Amino acid sequence: MNNLIFLIIFLIIFSSQFDRNNGNVTINLNEKRQVIDGFGASTAWNGAVSNQTMNELFGTLGYSILRIRIDEHKRWADELSNAKNALKFDAKVFASPWTAPAIMKVNKQDEPGPLSSNQYSDYADYLKSFVDYFKNNSAPLYAISIINEPDYSDNPMTFTPDQMKNFLKNFAGRIKSGSNIKIIAPESYGYRRDMNDAILNDPQSASAVDIIASHGYGFIMKPQPLVKKFGKKFWMTEHFIDGNDFNSVMKQAEDIHNCLTIAEFNAYIHWWLRGNSITMMLLYQNWQLTPKAYVLGHYAKFIRPGYFRVNSVSSNNNNLLVSAYTGNGKVVIVAINMGSSPISEQFSINGGTLPTSFIPYITSQGKNFQQQNNIKVTGGGSFTYSFPSQSVTTLVSV
Repeated sequence: MNNLIFLIIFLIIFSSQFDRNNGNVTINLNEKRQVIDGFGASTAWNGAVSNQTMNELFGTLGYSILRIRIDEHKRWADELSNAKNALKFDAKVFASPWTAPAIMKVNKQDEPGPLSSNQYSDYADYLKSFVDYFKNNSAPLYAISIINEPDYSDNPMTFTPDQMKNFLKNFAGRIKSGSNIKIIAPESYGYRRDMNDAILNDPQSASAVDIIASHGYGFIMKPQPLVKKFGKKFWMTEHFIDGNDFNSVMKQAEDIHNCLTIAEFNAYIHWWLRGNSITMMLLYQNWQLTPKAYVLGHYAKFIRPGYFRVNSVSSNNNNLLVSAYTGNGKVVIVAINMGSSPISEQFSINGGTLPTSFIPYITSQGKNFQQQNNIKVTGGGSFTYSFPSQSVTTLVSV
């Protein structure tokens, strides 16, 4: 009996070291989903980030969106430096305020509280002054948010859905005046459909906003019907997965995947580059890249602004998360193996111009963004590839 138990345990351990071929993936290049605007992160409270670090993120890893903070005391020089560094790589730069200057609020303090109703026009002029400052200093912004997390009670300034709607319909035009800057709202803390719908159900506020944005805290991932109905861009402008182990790295990859494939966001922006907790950052305290920074690079480097997500259907493998993209003559596939064993998966690509080979890039424990040997694709658009356990792999057509 003991020998039998030993044999069973041995076979389980031994078999787990080999690939499991549990299914296949079909990709149709002609079935386009949402356009991708980009991927990035925020330099809020990071000061002026060094040229070297910005070059690594926006050059080597291909980040294409930078979120900067509007300091309420008009200390804007550091974020101007960060914006200029990102713009060298043709990134989109957008700004978020956490609060208006205290004098414009009901409580006249830095403590949480709403904007005074008689200060709406002054607040719009204040945001416009930020837009003009960057434009006049050769760093034009792509977009500006009305406020960060207006629904979060601990945020320095709050807006109700009706207040946000009324501000947009009556004062967004003052911010846009003389520029082609885009307006972002509501940047809610918890993916609030009621805030989005309040804006979009009013024709005037709907026409004033260009990008509907949400943060990813405490919500169930699902599409937002009115965002699609009104043809608005949909951005995830802040989220992080708490943790400093590799399991949290994999959960971050899963989060990006779900944001793109379930909620169908057009952009994904991680929270902090560097801050007071390593569990939420893309950079260590010494400014070196964490594995999470590389995972975001698996998307940002190869899925460029203007690419489209295309339809991909997986069968019989819940541990392998697959999404596919096309643009500029390229096909890009991102596969995330959440399981503890390697997975050998068969791919079938149809529609459009079929690739002849792919270059794989892998991040797993002990590997960051490592290029692997080319994969040959048959004339019919088929190939098989083995994905290591607990790994993120991007396949780029050549």
